[in-house]
Amino acid sequence: MAGVETPRRLSYAAAAAGIGGIVLIISLFLGWFSGVNAWQFFRVTDIALFVLGLLAIAYAALEFTETPLNLPVERNRALSVIGVIATTITVVFLVEGSSQQVGLILSVLSSLAILAGGYLAEHRPELALTVGGAGAQAEAWRPDSSGLGSEAPTQAQPQQPITYGQPAAAPPPVAAPPPVAPTPPPPAPVAPPPPPGGRADWYPDPRGLKRLRYWDGTQWTDHVAD
Repeated sequence: MAGVETPRRLSYAAAAAGIGGIVLIISLFLGWFSGVNAWQFFRVTDIALFVLGLLAIAYAALEFTETPLNLPVERNRALSVIGVIATTITVVFLVEGSSQQVGLILSVLSSLAILAGGYLAEHRPELALTVGGAGAQAEAWRPDSSGLGSEAPTQAQPQQPITYGQPAAAPPPVAAPPPVAPTPPPPAPVAPPPPPGGRADWYPDPRGLKRLRYWDGTQWTDHVAD
């Protein structure tokens, strides 16, 4: 129907990575040590954290827009590496520094969120939520539970006249129903072909039952998405 927004799938991994990347970039502008932000305190580390935050946001954007992109490394594994690097950098300064302020604490929390997104992307990619769409779908029409008007009125059968003094006529014999031909067994289901590339990821459902179905690298799974 025209004007209805198509819902999109966003995994928990992408949501954690995108939010973590945004908070990580914001934390660079807040105080890290005694009122000094990351841009004033560092020379290279601040740029590295800024790039890591942008990469985490890009991961979420690519999944949300369903943009295909060929990378030299597996995308989910790359997100885990981004989370490990960002967490290592920020935790080291949190432990070894002094007079830590809110910017440094936020950078640690956002780095942990990116790291959690990488873990979910590699181990629980089926966890996702649906964003957008027209809300609740219109339900199919159902008959009234009261049953009023659901059945056509039955026509009254005419009564046979009763004849006194004569035996009642025997009912006509009922013909035997014709033999029913045996139903042939259903054909054996044919396994759908693997997706192109064979890499573990979400692909269009080959059975046509849902919009997406998850391929774990060896077989189609029961995890689907509308």
